[in-house]
Amino acid sequence: MDNEPERIEITFDILIPSNNIVSAARNHIDSNLEHVRAVAKALLDLTAVAKKVKDALALGEDIDLAPYFDFWFADAIDAANAIKDSSDESVRYIAETLIEQENLVLRSKTSFLAQIKKLGYPPNQEDEK
Repeated sequence: MDNEPERIEITFDILIPSNNIVSAARNHIDSNLEHVRAVAKALLDLTAVAKKVKDALALGEDIDLAPYFDFWFADAIDAANAIKDSSDESVRYIAETLIEQENLVLRSKTSFLAQIKKLGYPPNQEDEK
């Protein structure tokens, strides 16, 4: 009997923002506007997590996906939706980017969980909630 763990093939959708978007987020991290600060911080934090996942996947290394799949957006997505039509172009871009990042995290997590279920692994009780 082979004791090798089963391997699964999953394509992750990971968005690493351009240097310009990351720079804009850094510039807005101390904004006077709470929504802008929340979006900037979430974008920078999620980008750091996404880079770790992308790099580990590219190198074929083991990686804990929980920080990516369970990234805590808090109120940042609501804030992004509130400012995505801002007259400030850089604010719009960081809001739109964060919204897209969240969509890709959700899509990747759904794909991963579907593959796990397909392989017959029992679902985690917390994932069913």
